[in-house]
Amino acid sequence: MLRSMEESRQFIMREINSLGLNDGSIRRTMVFPIARVKPMYIKDYPVFHFGYEGVLPPYDVEDHDYNAMIRQYYYSATFDSYDYSKLLLPVIDKATIIIAHYFSDMTVRDLDNRNGQYIQDAIKLTGIIKDDNWQNVWNSDIAFYDKNGSHVQVYVVPTENYPHFIGYLIKKHEELKKELDDLPKISAYEKKFIEYQRKKEQEEALKIEKRKAKLEQEEKMFF
Repeated sequence: MLRSMEESRQFIMREINSLGLNDGSIRRTMVFPIARVKPMYIKDYPVFHFGYEGVLPPYDVEDHDYNAMIRQYYYSATFDSYDYSKLLLPVIDKATIIIAHYFSDMTVRDLDNRNGQYIQDAIKLTGIIKDDNWQNVWNSDIAFYDKNGSHVQVYVVPTENYPHFIGYLIKKHEELKKELDDLPKISAYEKKFIEYQRKKEQEEALKIEKRKAKLEQEEKMFF
């Protein structure tokens, strides 16, 4: 089921691209919605902020094809949303990656989600961290409630500044997530796609009516 949902999402994305509704990406992307990326400084140290719509999908140990699609989604969402060649912040030698999960309900969940590794892998490939082995990258997961919808906010900070930043994040997370308030919503894409489908259905119905009227007219000519 999860696999079929992901395949359906990719099909819809092809249609979204054809309509020009994903112009926020820096290249033609095959994911929806794309991520948001914001490099910044907190005090005097660099912080990379990534925002992703929705809950981090569960890891399925038995469905390798599904996991591959999820991995590709986060790779594409991360790469297609920012031009990293223009990045001015320094590469972080020793980093801590903080994944802040925002849930729209109070359902009990386990934050130990192996799909978080796909986000880390994508971040590594952007070049903002040197390596992601245990000696150079630490991980931290926290969670908050957000009545407006589920999403994931990821912060990459120098490990030496982690103690300061985690305290700052807990106090200021509402302000920080507002920095990426323009995060595309899945519902917005779906609404546009539904409108497109309805328009196509109306156009097709009109074509059928025209063909029917033409056939009726030709029948009157012969009979």
